[in-house]
Order: sequence, then C-alpha cells, then structure tokens
Amino acid sequence: MKPFPSVERQTPGGRDPFRRPSRNQHLRRSRRRRFLRQGTRGLLLLTLALVLAGWGGVAAMRWLHGTPLFAIDHIVVEGLQRGDEADLQRRLSPWLGRNLLASDLNMARLRALESSWVQRASVRRILPDTLAVRVQEKQPVAAAIIDGVIHLLDARGAVITPWSQRLTGLDLPLMSGLEAWSEGQRPAQLRAGMAALQRLVSYGTGLQDRLSEINLAHPDRLTVHFSDEPAPVHLSREDVTVNLDHYLAIRGDIRKRAAAVQAIDLRWRGRVVVVPDSEQIAGNKGKDG
Repeated sequence: MKPFPSVERQTPGGRDPFRRPSRNQHLRRSRRRRFLRQGTRGLLLLTLALVLAGWGGVAAMRWLHGTPLFAIDHIVVEGLQRGDEADLQRRLSPWLGRNLLASDLNMARLRALESSWVQRASVRRILPDTLAVRVQEKQPVAAAIIDGVIHLLDARGAVITPWSQRLTGLDLPLMSGLEAWSEGQRPAQLRAGMAALQRLVSYGTGLQDRLSEINLAHPDRLTVHFSDEPAPVHLSREDVTVNLDHYLAIRGDIRKRAAAVQAIDLRWRGRVVVVPDSEQIAGNKGKDG
C-alpha cells in the first residue's frame, strides 16, 4: 500500500490559518496598548504642567511689577562734577515711586540727556529700590558773551550753561563781538570761533596758554588777544595760522615797540603788518617839536 501523499497547507502570506496566535503576540499587543496609554497620560500631564508653569510665571511677573517692595525710593547720580545735580534729580523725579523692575531704563536715559551738562548717560537698576544714573559731562572749552551774559561753550560751540559763581577754577578763552551779529547768525559765528581756537591749539608753541580772547565782530577777520601781547592780532578767517610762524619769530622785536603798536595784521600771506598807534605817534611828534 502506498502512503498518502502529504498535503501542504496553503496560507496567504505563508500564515497557517489553523495555527493559534502565540502567547508572545498577545503580550506585545498588550504592551503597545499600555505604552500608548502611558504616553498619552504623560503628555497630558506635561501639557498641564507647562500651562501651570506659564500661568505661574505670568502671575509672578505681575506680582514683581506691582509690588511696592521694588518701588524706586532713591536716584543716584554718578560722574557729575560741574553740572547741576539738583537739575538732573528734578528731571528724573517722575521715576520716584515707580516699580524698579517695570521702569523703562531707556526713557530715563533720554530724560537725563536733556540736562545741559550731560554728554552721555547710562542707567541701571540696583535692587531693591535704587535707580543709578552714570553720566559723562560736557567739557567747557571756551566762554562767550551773549546778550551781556557769559556762557560756557563745548567743543562744537554749543552753549552748555550760563556761567555762575559756583563754576570756579575755569580758565577759558573768551569769544566776544557777538553783538555785531543777529541772533540767527550767532551760532555760525561761534562755530567759526571754536574752529579757529582748535586750529590755534593744535598749532602748538603754547599759544593756547596765552590765548585770552577771540573777537568775532568783523566779517573779514578774527581779532585775537594774547595775555602776554599788549597789541591785538588780526587773523584771516580762511586760515588763522597764515603768517603765524613769521609773527612768532619777530614778536620779541614787536614787544620792544609795544607802546607804539595798535595792532598786528597777519591776514596777507608772506607779510606781517604792524599797525602803528596813531595817537602815540602824534604824541611823539609833538614832543619832538
């Protein structure tokens, strides 16, 4: 008798339809479902925690910005020497009582810059109740007589403040003759005077130490007074140093005749013109008979 031929069970994809799922498959499916449930629950908890943290942060910021514990009670000004601290404190007084953490520091800095003496300013917080303002002052380099009042000028020729008795120890050259110009023309004249001053200072030879006054009254010249020279010196507005080296070379001889010199004119290149004092000359002629 021939044995029955074996029959192979054909299954789609090689799977046996009569074979029961193994225990391992049930375990894997159960683990996946448990992992998904735990992941979803964890995600929900994390989202809730973030929401609570955000709400807590907002609440904390509102508390910090509203609590009187950080109210500004003091404004400290640093770096001010000649300037008027009372004026600066008055400009910053609206910040007193405000919350230190909520205050706009840039607005306080801009308000400090409105003070006439302040060139630069920075503002910082000092917990719990202090606003600190550090300033860099403008440096006065000259003075000017404007409408009969002496004003201090910065390097650009801009007015810093009127002179007062508390501003002692300032030895500055004086800009005069502005009354010959209209109010609208005076700023340009002051700038011209400051440019001439800087040019003379950079020229060297110690001129800045002897320079006492620059007269701006005449459109065709600048008249300079030196502390050790009794006669005024006329300089060209276009080039204030023209012929200056020639003048310095012969100024010793000029001093010997100072009583008979009305002015020294250096406006023409290659020439030092000594203007005689006509009254002195007339007096000498009268004595000669």
